[in-house]
Amino acid sequence: MATFRQRSGGWQVRVRRQGYPDVVKTFKLRQDGEKWARAIERELDMGCYVHRTEAERMTLTELLERYGKEVSPKHKGHREELWKIGVILRDRIAKYSLVALTPMLVADYRDRRLQMVSDATARHEMNIISAAYKVAAREWGIPVSNPVSQIKRPPAGRERKRRISQVEIDAIIQHSKTRELPDFLCLAVATGMRRGEIIRLRWQDIDLGRRLAYLSDTKNGNDRIVPLSSEALAVLQAMPRRIDGRLFSLEPRGFSKAMRKSVVRARCAYEADCARDGVVPDPDYLCDLRLHDARHEAVSAFFERGLDVMEVASISGHKTLSCLKRYTHMRAERIALKLG
Repeated sequence: MATFRQRSGGWQVRVRRQGYPDVVKTFKLRQDGEKWARAIERELDMGCYVHRTEAERMTLTELLERYGKEVSPKHKGHREELWKIGVILRDRIAKYSLVALTPMLVADYRDRRLQMVSDATARHEMNIISAAYKVAAREWGIPVSNPVSQIKRPPAGRERKRRISQVEIDAIIQHSKTRELPDFLCLAVATGMRRGEIIRLRWQDIDLGRRLAYLSDTKNGNDRIVPLSSEALAVLQAMPRRIDGRLFSLEPRGFSKAMRKSVVRARCAYEADCARDGVVPDPDYLCDLRLHDARHEAVSAFFERGLDVMEVASISGHKTLSCLKRYTHMRAERIALKLG
């Protein structure tokens, strides 16, 4: 049964039914409250009523903050995920309640983000919102409909085919103002390890005598042993030892930022040299480079050195051939030489 109480500026409507918690909502007009009450009573009569009070009160900000505290720390890339959550929280979309956040509002967020970031970045952010809604519904008992599932997400993006040359590596190292970047970049190209895997390495994980690096709890959940080439061994032997036992002090985003700045400085210096010598700059040299391209280069180089699929997969940690293929782009001229 519904009861109505006039409050300042509106009407408070309360629906009571034995066996269910009271349902309360305030409206400016009594007729709106009457329509709402009839709809709630109809759901109660049919036995399909879902208590939405918590979903109506909780905002996306509160949901993502709880998700960031309780769920994100269990993920491998939780630091990167927390950074993306922070981006979403700074947007106006975070002020909406879970019930008020419609697919249209999420689509608007998607379109606005696509004007500033890549398809992959916008897709990752939407995936986080979707994952938070799923956890809320399945684990926390909050009856919400996932608005992200009802709209088209940005495409995952095409696989990168960019390989970094030794000349480019030398130029980046020459123009690096971060002391640790040269060693980090050389180690990444020589081993094929991920950024996070290298950063988590400690000297106790490295056996210089046996030329092995022991990686625990990697991205795919497995431990891995990475053989060290003579190039990797030379880099490690020349590195200074830190008191805390870590190889590097910078965090993941610090290395990525240092890489971007070094690439820009190296390209500017190259263009200045070309202008001085009256030469047209190569449009591809030192362009469209990322730190993760070092892993692409390493995996491709392993195949060019003659390693088979199982050997490369054991080094890189890829579980499937399709994933390994995305990281492998052998140079056509190398293949031509093999053909004779």
